[in-house]
Amino acid sequence: MAWVTLGTALLAACGDKVDTPSTAIAASGPAKAAAGPAVPVTTVRARQQDFAVMLQAIGTVAPVASVDVKPQVTSVVTKVLVTEGQFVRAGQPLFELDSRSDEANVAKMRAQMAKDQASLADARRSLSEQESTRGGDERNYQRVLDRLKPFQEAVEVHEKNIASIKREMANLR
Repeated sequence: MAWVTLGTALLAACGDKVDTPSTAIAASGPAKAAAGPAVPVTTVRARQQDFAVMLQAIGTVAPVASVDVKPQVTSVVTKVLVTEGQFVRAGQPLFELDSRSDEANVAKMRAQMAKDQASLADARRSLSEQESTRGGDERNYQRVLDRLKPFQEAVEVHEKNIASIKREMANLR
């Protein structure tokens, strides 16, 4: 039954019915007024281009990776070379450290080395005197050699210590 009613309604809509002035006025009255005035439409040609994708959200940002910074030497930080949140690479300097204490240690070691070098030079002078007047006294000669050995070793130790401190100072920069 529903199919018959639907078919009849469709056939009636397709008929050759001409609107009379009264039906045309009724159609243009309240129904057309509710639709409102015509809206202008513009078109543009489509083109390919980049656009910024922005996302506004509430949440917590977590770093991809983080590390603990631990000093290899004890010193005072004189300058910070990075800012919070800045990306850094492995080996990139993060801080400058105060090197005054290390420079004072180098000066102290150089003074001690100069003293030991003077003692070594004195012992060598005594050795050369001993060699020139040796005349068979092997014990005196051996005593001078024995006195010379600790000064040579001390100078070598001071040279190594100074080189080590210089390497540490280079790491502070």
